[in-house]
Amino acid sequence: VQGWVGADRASGVGAVVTAAGHEWGTSVALEVVRVPVVGVCALIAVGRDGSEETVSSWSAGGAGDGLVEVSGGAALRPEGIDHFEVRTADGRRLVTVER
Repeated sequence: VQGWVGADRASGVGAVVTAAGHEWGTSVALEVVRVPVVGVCALIAVGRDGSEETVSSWSAGGAGDGLVEVSGGAALRPEGIDHFEVRTADGRRLVTVER
């Protein structure tokens, strides 16, 4: 199991990702706070090769959101993941989560 952490001063978003390898890929758990938008957000796994996979998505309630916990999976193996990003539905990056 690997832990990844990220915080963005501009957006105020903080996130922790826990990733575990499996034969099929990677199971992922996300804890994110202070998502400043209303609408759909997504956790994206970005591969070392530049590929991207949506791990999970959820509906954000706006500024001051407390802790949001979501989980999902990616076909990418943990060693093939460079970082994760939390993005809005229109692709705006709110926070990058790195090893």
